[in-house]
Amino acid sequence: MKNILLPLFVPFYATSSVAQLFECPVTLNSNGIQPPMSIFDKSVQISNPTDKYVFSVKFHIVKNNDGSGATAVYGENEVMNAIMIMNTNFNQFNIFFKYVGYDIIKNTSFMKVRAANFSNANLSHPTFDQLLEYSKTGMTNPVYDYNALNLFIVEGLDYNALSPYQSRVAGAAKMPGIDSIYGFNYFLSPTLPHEIAHNFFLLHTAEQSGTPNCEHVATGPTDPY
Repeated sequence: MKNILLPLFVPFYATSSVAQLFECPVTLNSNGIQPPMSIFDKSVQISNPTDKYVFSVKFHIVKNNDGSGATAVYGENEVMNAIMIMNTNFNQFNIFFKYVGYDIIKNTSFMKVRAANFSNANLSHPTFDQLLEYSKTGMTNPVYDYNALNLFIVEGLDYNALSPYQSRVAGAAKMPGIDSIYGFNYFLSPTLPHEIAHNFFLLHTAEQSGTPNCEHVATGPTDPY
């Protein structure tokens, strides 16, 4: 099967971050910061509905400086389960995900990450973009893969409107893009294919964050909505 690292739905020309909260999704402004677009240099015309598309995936597990923390037990078993979840949800659309490895980022500062990039004096933990930059240029041996989807697993995520820190955001993703991030307790859940779909530039079914019409789309069999 040919390995194709290209999008197949629509031309990709805008960028934003989208997060999934417990109560309601919030569209996040990325302040115009462009995600790595090396694999989004052109769109693919689907000439044959039986064509299959393969995307490489690399996982980055953030742990404390000494390897401890909420994500300490996360390793190969968890990321292989994630690949299974992704393929189970997307194979029906002829989209396949190929595991290319995982690494450990030992940095306590990035165990709790803010999904939004807005400045907030009440929140001291770093943003998702700062974690991305650290994985590219801040490490002696950078782990970021420009030719794959990069999935980061942290202790918890927050949105800048919530203070003090509360782990109320399940995941966030660049839309379109190749980057997504997950609170460890939501990683192996419907949040995973939800955020990957944002990477493919799929919007929420009701994109009206902050209004009475805020989206309530079921994310699991026990979801009241």
